[in-house]
Amino acid sequence: MLKTPKDYNYDTLVDSLSRRSYVIAPNDAISYRVLTNEGFKLVNVTTEATNLFNFPTIDTRVETDGTAKLPLIGSVELSGLTIIEAEKLLEEKYAKYYVKPFINMRITNKRIIVFPGDAGDAKVLPMTNNNTTVMEALAMAGGISNDGKAYKIKLIRNTPGKEQQVY
Repeated sequence: MLKTPKDYNYDTLVDSLSRRSYVIAPNDAISYRVLTNEGFKLVNVTTEATNLFNFPTIDTRVETDGTAKLPLIGSVELSGLTIIEAEKLLEEKYAKYYVKPFINMRITNKRIIVFPGDAGDAKVLPMTNNNTTVMEALAMAGGISNDGKAYKIKLIRNTPGKEQQVY
């Protein structure tokens, strides 16, 4: 399934790819909080405790058409936006209902699949950091197996709107 022909023309890995912001795509699971007054009193200085937990988290999914159904504001097109762009858009939409809203959003179902070399030893790992390196992903998966070939690592990326890229 993951084999490439001997004369396969691999894509050129550009270093700037790792610094690109994550773009929201259909089927992404989103979790966000709506805070008021630009998030004022988010941190209690006297106890060093975060008051974020007093605000309910809203969980939703981006539908296949790129929209997400959200409380109060209805369906909003989020597909194709970065997380920062989506936060700003939701702040504008929620401004109708809240004073200076502040949105804190994250994608909860980003993952990486690592095949460390042995058949059947694949691991699906949650991707909690946008800047996860190949080395970090291999380490999270337990490293390359004894039968694996560290000199033959393939990075396969699925980018929305593009053909699958193999590096």
